[in-house]
Amino acid sequence: SGCGTLTSVRLPSTLTSISKDAFIFCVSLDEVIFEGTSSQWNGIMNGERLVTTSKVRVIHCSDGDVENS
Repeated sequence: SGCGTLTSVRLPSTLTSISKDAFIFCVSLDEVIFEGTSSQWNGIMNGERLVTTSKVRVIHCSDGDVENS
């Protein structure tokens, strides 16, 4: 959190959990790429939004995008 110059992050398909606030105050972050599927991402987030104070509106997954709103 608080990474003011971070613009993009790539998360591996082996990711099994992530705090919904992992990227809070990363104000330059505008792209999150998850190498797994949208179904895997939804399972990880369990219906929660990846809360950020950034420009991230979608999570790019290997089989399509997931809304982050």
